[in-house]
Amino acid sequence: MKTLLVSFVFFISFILFIFSFLGCSSIYNIKNFPSKEKFYQNLNNFVKDKNVKICTGGDSVIHLNEGVEINDDTLIILNKKIKEEKFISLNEIKNIDYNNYQNPSAFLELKNGEKLEAEDIRISNDSMRFNNIKYVDLKSSISTKEIKEISLDSRWTGVIKGLLIGTLSGAAIGGLTHIIPATEHHPSFTPPYQRSEYNTFNSFMIGTVSGAFIGSIIGWLIGYDFIYQF
Repeated sequence: MKTLLVSFVFFISFILFIFSFLGCSSIYNIKNFPSKEKFYQNLNNFVKDKNVKICTGGDSVIHLNEGVEINDDTLIILNKKIKEEKFISLNEIKNIDYNNYQNPSAFLELKNGEKLEAEDIRISNDSMRFNNIKYVDLKSSISTKEIKEISLDSRWTGVIKGLLIGTLSGAAIGGLTHIIPATEHHPSFTPPYQRSEYNTFNSFMIGTVSGAFIGSIIGWLIGYDFIYQF
């Protein structure tokens, strides 16, 4: 049992190491495209109708759930509701009206008179971090000069990558370390001189299946980012 636990911990650590070594993102820089028009075209096609995150030069972050479109150095926001990460001191808040305790959200009234709609609230010490909800016209625009990068997190791409990494890692570890002794299952049918030997095939199969399962879960949790840098 102790051997199995050690092998399991080693197994997960090995898969995480492979993930960190190979990376969990693909980066597309505008400088690597023949022209900025080609860069815009590639980005428009890829992020259409998908959840994206925009990082501006001022390090503010905007979340959009219906994609974006870039034309003539202008980014067009295609949906009415956007999320912008915001950080404030608790001393700035005059009143908080919570409306969802499972996924913390609230209406905030600040001492300066500003009113905010907040989601995904996180409070630590004397500060609050949250997603500020804004409602804009159907088409609002931002100059590409103000944008640092646009990213898209794909869970299913992470699952596919995790599945491949986990399967190969599990097969290798299972075949080389012989995780499961055959004698644990049928000791009475195993000759005495073979009871200390390991069944390579069983270990290989169990390692492969376990690796595929664990790798897929890790891939889903980590995800895979596609990042377009300006």
